[in-house]
Amino acid sequence: MKGVSPIEYLTQLRIEKAKRLILEPSNHKFKDIGDMVGYSNPYYFSKVFKLVTGLTPSEYKNAYVTTDR
Repeated sequence: MKGVSPIEYLTQLRIEKAKRLILEPSNHKFKDIGDMVGYSNPYYFSKVFKLVTGLTPSEYKNAYVTTDR
């Protein structure tokens, strides 16, 4: 219905949620965020995140979080 397979759709949802969690002001570690969105293996989460966004979770955070807090 959405033009993608169910697993691709689920991956998109998981990564969008992870992106929101990464940008929230919190003390969550990337491995915890990966676990929160359904990836128990932090290395696999980072790999999928980079595949989808083109950035690692830390690169994404550095690119979008301002340092003037």
